[in-house]
Amino acid sequence: MSGPRCAACSDFISRVLEQYQSGGRIVGGTNSVTIDDLSEVTTSTASAFGFKVTATVSYDAQTIVAHDGDQDKRSPGSDVFTAYLLWVESKRWRLDVLQVAPR
Repeated sequence: MSGPRCAACSDFISRVLEQYQSGGRIVGGTNSVTIDDLSEVTTSTASAFGFKVTATVSYDAQTIVAHDGDQDKRSPGSDVFTAYLLWVESKRWRLDVLQVAPR
């Protein structure tokens, strides 16, 4: 989750950090990932290289417990992510999530 312009990545990280820093916790919600499609991405000038990934992330029921004990119970489900995994500056991989769609 390193793409600086990846809004989904930044939002996820911020929400998890805020939850735990405020004294809350997350119970359950185990995730599993299935790769639905994987294709190589290149350009004619070789200026970009990477992979387009479509994946389904399934999750168990979870309870988000706020610092004051308030509980937000979430049902199990799954979301489809379309992302690019790009080789950047010839030295590192960067993940950019383009789309999240509930299944």
